[in-house]
Amino acid sequence: RRCCCSRSAGARAAARAARRLLGSPDLNAFLPRKRNAPFVRLFLGNEVDVVSPRQDARLKLKEEYNQYRNWTTVLYIAFPAVLVSLQMSGAVSRFALGLLTTLYHAWLLHFYSALALRESVLLSNGSHIRAWWIRHHFFFIGLSLVMLTCSYASEPCRAFMQRFNVWACFQGLIMLLQNRYQRQRTYTRIALGRDGSMDVVAADGSGMRGQVLLLIPVLWALQGWELWLGVSLLRDQLLAAFAANAAGATLGEQLAALFSHPDEGVGSSAASIVPGSGQLWLCGVLLSVIAVGNLHTTTVTLVNKFAARRERRPASIARDLQSLAAKDD
Repeated sequence: RRCCCSRSAGARAAARAARRLLGSPDLNAFLPRKRNAPFVRLFLGNEVDVVSPRQDARLKLKEEYNQYRNWTTVLYIAFPAVLVSLQMSGAVSRFALGLLTTLYHAWLLHFYSALALRESVLLSNGSHIRAWWIRHHFFFIGLSLVMLTCSYASEPCRAFMQRFNVWACFQGLIMLLQNRYQRQRTYTRIALGRDGSMDVVAADGSGMRGQVLLLIPVLWALQGWELWLGVSLLRDQLLAAFAANAAGATLGEQLAALFSHPDEGVGSSAASIVPGSGQLWLCGVLLSVIAVGNLHTTTVTLVNKFAARRERRPASIARDLQSLAAKDD
């Protein structure tokens, strides 16, 4: 029995080593070139080869990505924190707040576009990144574009932006913790042979058992908060639409009120709809989709992590039995 257990454990270890070897960037460099990812083709086309044949160049790509995440996370926290403090203190005019908010949303658009492009290039160079997190960046690019078109003169838009800014501050703090602690854990896993040399910190990953118990509940809470932001937006817009429909407003009148300027008046039948709040529909849908995807991916990652830990346990027991048998001999 000990012999069979040892052989099966050795076979599993050999299979894992073979999978790591076949997925190694060193071999990928000599395979036929694949088409660039769609987001890379959008900016660079398909004729530009983003796969580097040299390992040191690929590691520089990874290091540049890590450095970019580190310094932009500070901005991710500071930008919304300044906006929230200015809005609560009333120290600046509404025009200045609207201008700063527009700059923040433009920076968010740049931030998620850069992340999506960098991670697509890393993926082509052998990094293992879950497909959802790149799609997550695409959804946030769309959300940033929609928020750029929101009118700061609209009261519902201002209220949503303030709630979003508070959530973004906490999101940035979680990103800061992930960048600091999980990066060290990633280096350890690479040294142990459990991760590839091009693997990066995952948005849903965690390290040791203590980090799982601390980080995963915080991630779930943050993603639940994000889902509440999206659902509450949709709820408010649906209630206003039902009230306008009960008052006899036609679909055309409701759409005209949603996308009219906040200073323009609306018909009495559509009075329940706040002028200029049409973009909040899209914001609610996008936030809800992002939150559901984040919750699903984080939960699946946690389940897979514990399943892999249970799978490794018999192998470690087999190694211990084999070492004891060798000592007895």
